[in-house]
Amino acid sequence: SESEAPRKVSMTSMKLKVSGCTHNAVRGIICGEYASETSNHNKPVYRKVDGKQSPQVLIYFWDSRHGADQSGWWFGPEIGGEKVWAHNASAGSGSLPPGKGW
Repeated sequence: SESEAPRKVSMTSMKLKVSGCTHNAVRGIICGEYASETSNHNKPVYRKVDGKQSPQVLIYFWDSRHGADQSGWWFGPEIGGEKVWAHNASAGSGSLPPGKGW
């Protein structure tokens, strides 16, 4: 839900920064800095780079090949996995996830 999702996604110094999540448990998992490391469905996949190994946190794009309800940007521990922390149905702007609407 929007109250659990990040409020801001911004890009500075070649790193993606996620902030503003109002849900305490989710905030500790998804807020932080991310770096692009690979791609999925023609968009970059960003991995959280905070020095911690667990849990792994990715921001990735999924296109509409499995239905419109699966399309958009996702926060999850693996690409296309069942466990996710947030979703935004927008395609975003180019290679960046949307800054609002999570």
